Amino acid sequence: MSGQPVTISGRVTATDQSEFSVIQFGFWKIDATTPVRFPATVARNGDFTITVRFSDGDKGQYSLSTYLYWPNSGSQYPRTSLSTITVE
Repeated sequence: MSGQPVTISGRVTATDQSEFSVIQFGFWKIDATTPVRFPATVARNGDFTITVRFSDGDKGQYSLSTYLYWPNSGSQYPRTSLSTITVE
């Protein structure tokens, strides 16, 4: 629901890189060219917690892409994608 915070926590288990430092959720609104982004730090053991909060102006349908970064990694392709997520 817009305006209400949602906390998502988990653990990064990707094995292609050992020093992930940031996870980012990119919510892509249907027909939009820029995502609503929510980044968070990844702990050394892979744990993360992201608080997602959409405003009233963000209501609509989205797909979610997850990105992982390590120090100086630059742009990345999404690791996973999920759709459809509806923000009311």
